[in-house]
Amino acid sequence: MREPVLIKSSRYGIVLYLDSDMPYLNLLSAVKGKFEASAHFFAHADMTVEFVGRTFTKEEALRCRLLDMGLIPGTAVSVRKIAPLGDPMEIRLRGYELTLRREDAKKIGVKAEGET
Repeated sequence: MREPVLIKSSRYGIVLYLDSDMPYLNLLSAVKGKFEASAHFFAHADMTVEFVGRTFTKEEALRCRLLDMGLIPGTAVSVRKIAPLGDPMEIRLRGYELTLRREDAKKIGVKAEGET
C-alpha cells in the first residue's frame, strides 16, 4: 500500500503528494499526522506549500476556505447585514466581519445559542 501523503522538498518550499483516491477527511487527517510527526522540523520554517495529485471538489474547496477564515465547528457567529436582494450577507465571527455569497452561506450548519 502506498502512503496517502508524501512530503518532498523543492526549490521554493515543500510539495505534498496526495493520494487522489482517498476521501477528503481521511486525507486531511493524514496530512495533519504528517505535520504533527514533523513538528520539530517545521517549527521555525518559513516556506510555501504546494499540493500535487489531488483536486478538491467544489464543496471540499469551500470547506477548506471557510476553515482557513476561522469558521470552524463551534465558532459563534451572528448575521450582521444582508444585501437588499439577499446576496451577499455579512456575518461576524472571531472579532471580524466575513462577507459570503448566499449559496455558500447555505452550506454552513448553525444551531441556536443553548441548543444541543
